[in-house]
Amino acid sequence: MGMLVQQLETVSVRLHHSAADLSPEELVDRPLPGVNPIAFLIWHMARSQDWAVNTAIRDVPELIMREPWSKSALAVPGIGTGFALEEAAAAASRFRLGDLLRYADDVHADTLAWVRTIDEAMLDEIPDVAGHGARRWTAVPSTTRQSGAAVDYRSGSF
Repeated sequence: MGMLVQQLETVSVRLHHSAADLSPEELVDRPLPGVNPIAFLIWHMARSQDWAVNTAIRDVPELIMREPWSKSALAVPGIGTGFALEEAAAAASRFRLGDLLRYADDVHADTLAWVRTIDEAMLDEIPDVAGHGARRWTAVPSTTRQSGAAVDYRSGSF
């Protein structure tokens, strides 16, 4: 378990080291042509961990579905897969660095708190990822995402 905790800590430290001084312009820049903006990549990292740990493994609501995140600009349906480049850019344009880092920190803290309570044998269990499909958000057109409409996370409707 110590190795897992160390790796999670390393990811968090490196994220802060890499992103802490990014300007708003750098956040919406693409590192390479055809690649998603940096803000979207940071969001995707945190969202993927939130979904994987909380939905796929623990079967509890993700942090993004809880306060204060459920009404934030970061509460975009999905975890960052299947987005067109334009959709990713539109989402990234609404993300703020402070929010991204606080959300990543909250996901990190939540994950570590849980990891420190489990038995090492649990790491051998394979989660029923397909069984959690009913709770996954569905992709919606970017115009719907940009509207700022309230999201019912339980049903995936907007």
